[in-house]
Amino acid sequence: MRILLAVKLDPDKLTDALVEAYDLTPAQRQVIYYTLMGQTMAQISTRTGKAIRTIKLHRTEAFARLQVGSTGELWGLLFKLAGHELEPLSDHPVRWEELFKTCGATVDIDRIMRLTGRPRRVVIKKLKEYGYEVA
Repeated sequence: MRILLAVKLDPDKLTDALVEAYDLTPAQRQVIYYTLMGQTMAQISTRTGKAIRTIKLHRTEAFARLQVGSTGELWGLLFKLAGHELEPLSDHPVRWEELFKTCGATVDIDRIMRLTGRPRRVVIKKLKEYGYEVA
């Protein structure tokens, strides 16, 4: 049985809570805010006028302060701060074959990473196992 939870959240309030609890810098706050809004690093770079390498640096530093390794873990931290306990997505089995069937011939690795909570190397390994060519 799969249960989906829909929650309306305010990214400003969430980001402010993280800044207060973890002493994030203004640049780290900005990157976390746009990350929570679903923006990619390239989109954040375009929006802020900063180089992608700078965005990656701020995100890496923010994730280190928050002690998270992915956007999925960031959301888990936010739910924890709100008083909800969630099991990490990466602990749940993924039905890779079913997931890849929905993708068609072209697979967006970042999308699969977001959906599964798995790191890039794991997604690429699974893609190769299922016969996809990874460039």
